Amino acid sequence: NGGRFTHLLWAERGEAFAAVAPSGSTAGALTKAFKPKPCLHIAGAEDPLVKFAGQKATMDAVQKLNGCAADGKPWQPSAKPSGTRYESKGGTPLVALVYPGGHQFPADGAQRIAAFFKEHAKK
Repeated sequence: NGGRFTHLLWAERGEAFAAVAPSGSTAGALTKAFKPKPCLHIAGAEDPLVKFAGQKATMDAVQKLNGCAADGKPWQPSAKPSGTRYESKGGTPLVALVYPGGHQFPADGAQRIAAFFKEHAKK
């Protein structure tokens, strides 16, 4: 339930964080309490536990909330898979990092989250 807890922290204590990075999770009604914030969402395209369609709905809600562009650009294009970065004029991009496979956390997930957090450290 780490991804869902990330969403809960964003909803309840979002001001404490510069950015968030949920993995394998949906936010549901929690999105109503979100304030715009840089977000890296990690998802498995074939996740049997948390269906990708639900994760996509959460990413779509975050993209709208953050005022992100409709078209994305590659993020970390040399990594496989590369993520898709949706820029925001407010400095709150969404990066969708969709892996083939299921609900397991990707081997390079922590490194990719660290890179994203470094891009969006509090000033």
